Amino acid sequence: ITEKKNASGGGERKPTEKQIANEGVKEQIVSFLATQNAPVPMGEIMKAIGVESNQKATALVSQLVKSGKIIRSEVKGKAHFALAEQE
Repeated sequence: ITEKKNASGGGERKPTEKQIANEGVKEQIVSFLATQNAPVPMGEIMKAIGVESNQKATALVSQLVKSGKIIRSEVKGKAHFALAEQE
């Protein structure tokens, strides 16, 4: 049933308003990390970009890690994030 539903979609869908807004937030995250000299924890990223929801921030950062724009490392068991090296 879901295959039929997906097949009848007719190609690419336009992004929703939320997805467009999230792209802006992701750009803010990348811009913030570009100004940092060392990897920073999620809490600092959340404060810098004004996102109150830990789940939302984590999801957006995870998308950026998956796309290769930022890298995740562990410092004393806590996740820290930094801009991936641009070539």
